[in-house]
Amino acid sequence: MLEIKKWSEIKDRFRDGLILGNGASIAIHDGFGYESLYREAQQRKFLDETAISVFKAFGKDQYDFELVLRRLWYARQVNEALGLSGNAVEKVDYAYQAIRKALIETVRDTHVGYEDASQYFDPIAKFVQGFRTVLSLNYDLVLYWALMYGNNVKLGKYRDCFRYDTSGRLVLDSDWEKYREDGGTTLCFYPHGNLVLGRTVADDELKVKAGGSNLLETVFEKWQAGDVLPVFVCEGTSEQKQRSINGSSYLRQVQSKAFDEIRESIVIYGWRMGPQEQHIIEQILAAKPKALAISVRGDNQETVRRANELFSEKIESLVFFDANSPGAWAKSDGSTERQQAEWKTDLKGLLAKLRGQR
Repeated sequence: MLEIKKWSEIKDRFRDGLILGNGASIAIHDGFGYESLYREAQQRKFLDETAISVFKAFGKDQYDFELVLRRLWYARQVNEALGLSGNAVEKVDYAYQAIRKALIETVRDTHVGYEDASQYFDPIAKFVQGFRTVLSLNYDLVLYWALMYGNNVKLGKYRDCFRYDTSGRLVLDSDWEKYREDGGTTLCFYPHGNLVLGRTVADDELKVKAGGSNLLETVFEKWQAGDVLPVFVCEGTSEQKQRSINGSSYLRQVQSKAFDEIRESIVIYGWRMGPQEQHIIEQILAAKPKALAISVRGDNQETVRRANELFSEKIESLVFFDANSPGAWAKSDGSTERQQAEWKTDLKGLLAKLRGQR
């Protein structure tokens, strides 16, 4: 019989790499459980027939918001550069505006709010702090918010390797190792992009700047104003995802370098390891880890079967742990509660002592 470990039993063996899948986001907010932004937008009637026809025209890439918007954006730039006008130009502009609006409305309706997510920041920051390198396949802001919280309350040191350039923009720094020089720093990357990443009209890629609770609305404002396009891969097959990755300087750098950072042990949390993620599976195998720990929710034999199929003959040690065990991802290990109880006890003792001195 397969033994499902508790996270506390194995965590000391797994300190190198962490890969987060959609299950990590669903653990925070059920709204992240949708399979496709495109289908969600259709269901909520945010896409009209014209917008849907544009998606269909792209064939195999028809579900990829980021790619469709990018191509329409380039078409608009060409039309403007050539001084073109008329019905065809108006149709391109309308399609771009309609699809951008649908994306904003869909993400706004399905993304968890900062206040609702904040109860999970402490356990997430503590969990992530135990790893050298974190790769999140999710484009939502939950991890980013938790890392900012962790930095603010000094639970650990978390960096995404962005720096200010001479014009004051946050751009990816190619020299990642310098962020590890002080020791104990966790580096975090987004192999499929993130809402916090944007592409400018000049085709530069940068990180959107805003305070924690204001970040999501700032992202929407910049999309609405046309200041940036989103940089995230949300749909399609592995091949389609790879094409989107190839079209982004940030995603290419992460793919070519970040998996080399994960070293000998990897933890996978909340990731189905589906065939549409074959490019990630190949990156894991290329990294040649010696040990792999995979989260299992309940009695999910499909996760176990898939993991064994992919890794059992290629990785020396393959273990499974309970996704809901204390200390795993958003599940508190009890330390915060114990600390708060100790503070309350100390405070009661101090008050009693002061009353006795009066």
